[in-house]
Amino acid sequence: MNKKIFVVSDTNREYTERFIRCLEAWEGSRFEIRGFTEKECLSEQLAARPADILLISEAMLGMDPEFRGQLEASSRRMLVLSEQSGGGGEEHFVYRYQPLDRILRQIAAYCEEQEPWEEDAALHAEIYGVYSPVKRCYKTTFSLILGQILADRGTTLYVNLEDCSGLEALAGASGEETLSDVLYCHRVAQPKRKLRSVVQNLGKLAYLPPAVCPGDIRETDPEEMAQVIFEIGSSDAYESLVIDLGDALRDPLPVLRLCHRIYMPTRDDAVSKVRLREFQRMLSERREEELGERICPLHLPSYSRMEAESSELRELRRTPFGRYVERVIQEEHLDPVEAT
Repeated sequence: MNKKIFVVSDTNREYTERFIRCLEAWEGSRFEIRGFTEKECLSEQLAARPADILLISEAMLGMDPEFRGQLEASSRRMLVLSEQSGGGGEEHFVYRYQPLDRILRQIAAYCEEQEPWEEDAALHAEIYGVYSPVKRCYKTTFSLILGQILADRGTTLYVNLEDCSGLEALAGASGEETLSDVLYCHRVAQPKRKLRSVVQNLGKLAYLPPAVCPGDIRETDPEEMAQVIFEIGSSDAYESLVIDLGDALRDPLPVLRLCHRIYMPTRDDAVSKVRLREFQRMLSERREEELGERICPLHLPSYSRMEAESSELRELRRTPFGRYVERVIQEEHLDPVEAT
């Protein structure tokens, strides 16, 4: 995948370098990121190769109309880091003195608003579903580790569709917006407006903060949820999606049909075996044999200490369970070791 050019330009070298480090951690696999602190070097770069996104400070922009015109002509989108909150003018302004991750979400939201939605879009991302009719089977832990492995290969988004996931507390984050906001924007015909501004990160792995109110998922039509997942997967924002499904959706099949691979953790006790057989019978009754062929049952091992503290979520891959999951993925030929 050809990377887009993201140029950051500010007279403050330390700020520019720090911003680029944060941006590389956030979007490094999607953009080729370049930074400039001198106008001459910036002009030469844009003359040689225009920027898909130019983020420039007011100090760097200056008042020279000729220089401004050159920047506008050689940048697909130009955003200005403003010294004051609520900047105005024709450019899109982003307030400089706020956390960098919030700046990045505002940039992402603006860029999404400018992208036309293609009605006949096709899936761009590979979608991995993790679902099980069996309870307490390490499903979410497996999902997060799978996401971390895929995130080393390319841009990956984790989406939790459980009604009470606990992810917000475990991640130590307090997102102002969640999956609920994404669903709302979809219902008012603005399907791309919210996603990138809502997404947060666990290291390289991006995740969509889960809905806080259980009813937001339970009252969503399963076909509508599948359409939301399709819209995310058909953009070029992510190369992989990991969908962690619980019982909140009335019917998981519309979402599962989008998945090219479905991991199904199971257990060996009698109740778990019965639940698994009932699910398989349901697939047969609904003539979903092709879907059943994409299901990979997993008998996950038990470990004495599986629950992670918030500070350890980013390190799940390094645990014994994480190493086991990595072996499973390698057997699936995803090859995370050699991935770029």
